[in-house]
Amino acid sequence: MRGKVKKDHHLFDLRSREGLITSDEYTLGAKGGEVWIKPAIDALGGTPPRFYIWTPFYFFAMPFVFADPGVVLEPLGKKMFQEKEYDAVKITYKKGTGDSPDDYYIAYLEPASGQMKLVIYVVTYAPLRKDKPMDQLEPHALVFEEWQEAGGLRMPKRGTFYNWVNDNIEGESLGVMEFSNVRFGEKTPEPAKFAKPADAVVAPL
Repeated sequence: MRGKVKKDHHLFDLRSREGLITSDEYTLGAKGGEVWIKPAIDALGGTPPRFYIWTPFYFFAMPFVFADPGVVLEPLGKKMFQEKEYDAVKITYKKGTGDSPDDYYIAYLEPASGQMKLVIYVVTYAPLRKDKPMDQLEPHALVFEEWQEAGGLRMPKRGTFYNWVNDNIEGESLGVMEFSNVRFGEKTPEPAKFAKPADAVVAPL
């Protein structure tokens, strides 16, 4: 989103959600619930490492991740967006699920295909929420604009972030998220790939 562009490579074990993100400027990983980063805790320019390790993956893997343990789905009926009608579903989480169990999403799905058009969300991760009450958190939307085929699945290629006001996007885009060179492998990545190096720093909750 707004700010410095991040361009990096993501590797994830789809079952355990252990992950590794690498770039020319930083490396961070997650293994056994611990998140580490190098060369320093602020290498992401202010973005908390525990937030960044899973957030792009989560947006990329929607709506499949909405079948995860702890997810609660609530149909909201029909919603209009840009003069088209969509099936809306609210996604919330049981207490104790993940780092941000107060998160919620509202997915707009095309009725005929079930493909997701957009997702509305709020950020409740504590270091970013800054003690704001839930009713004061500003919702945003990620509008999925381009798709790609990978491993027999239809996956996002490009999405744009916006402010979400009065049930619609508002103003100029806040940023773009793009995914390229997407591959799915049948073999699980070697666990050692995600292990914390000796010179890495453990990220706080």
